[in-house]
Amino acid sequence: MADTLLQEEGADNLTEASVKPKRITKLSWKSKENFEITMEEFSVDLAHRWERTVHYMSEVTQPSQRVLQLEGALLRFKSVYETYQKLCTKYMSFLKSTNTEESLEELKRFEHLNQERSKKVSETKANVEARITQLQETASHRSTSTRHSKRSSRSSHSRSSTLSELIRARAEVEAAKVRAAFADKKAEMEAEAARKKAEMEAEAARKKAEIEVLDRKCDQATAEAKLRVLEQAVGSDLDSVSMANSEDAMERTKNYVLNQNSNFSATSEAPDDTYTPLRHQLSENIVTTQDLKPSGPSAHQDGPSSHTSPHKPQTIKYQSVNPGVNILAKLPSPLP
Repeated sequence: MADTLLQEEGADNLTEASVKPKRITKLSWKSKENFEITMEEFSVDLAHRWERTVHYMSEVTQPSQRVLQLEGALLRFKSVYETYQKLCTKYMSFLKSTNTEESLEELKRFEHLNQERSKKVSETKANVEARITQLQETASHRSTSTRHSKRSSRSSHSRSSTLSELIRARAEVEAAKVRAAFADKKAEMEAEAARKKAEMEAEAARKKAEIEVLDRKCDQATAEAKLRVLEQAVGSDLDSVSMANSEDAMERTKNYVLNQNSNFSATSEAPDDTYTPLRHQLSENIVTTQDLKPSGPSAHQDGPSSHTSPHKPQTIKYQSVNPGVNILAKLPSPLP
């Protein structure tokens, strides 16, 4: 009866799991984190329940047990397995309701694993029940034939020992498979968490580097702006000073040329009423700027007087009043 219920329950689980899934759901980061935590809790609980099932499975396959002991061990084994199956049903329902690619893939994997376990449990129960039946038959025929009973007992014992060893080996293999599967899943989750952490750290480092580069560019732009302002200010001052000096020098040169032209005109147009001896002319050849006073109207029309220049006098040779006589005069320099 219990086997029938377990088979029907397993069939119902397979029917529910084989229903066409709805549209795939894409979880948010927080929902995915909660899903992984819940799945990990289910995995740990299921592993613990299955270990208990394997323990009672090995107990019912132990040799040299009486019929009553085997029946009690079989009942405990069935009870533990029923608890495990209930938890499996909850886990598969959770995976199906989550309806993501990862949950559906895990559902498919777990269904296959659960089918293998159910098959092994069914085989174990069938073997134990057959063994109980055999022991009961052996006990009933023991009184009729001691030799036959001993031979049957030895045969049953040998067969039971072989079957027990086979079941124990299979149970160990399945347990190792379960541990390996959960270890792989755990490794994948840890690797995914490490990858996400590395991506977040890399993104933070990139943002920090961009901010530092932006600060450097801001400092550079500020310094260049200050430099341009200073260069413009210094350039304007130099241009104004250079232009003023150039204009002053040109003006003084122009005045000097005009002054000399006036002096030459005044000297050439002055009347020569008296005769001056040559020795007096030679003694009066050297005169200062103040002694040269041009006369005649052309001196006042052609340019300014030479005594207006405050600069240091400079010795310059001029043509004398009388032809052939040189006059040295001290005139101001036209240049600074």
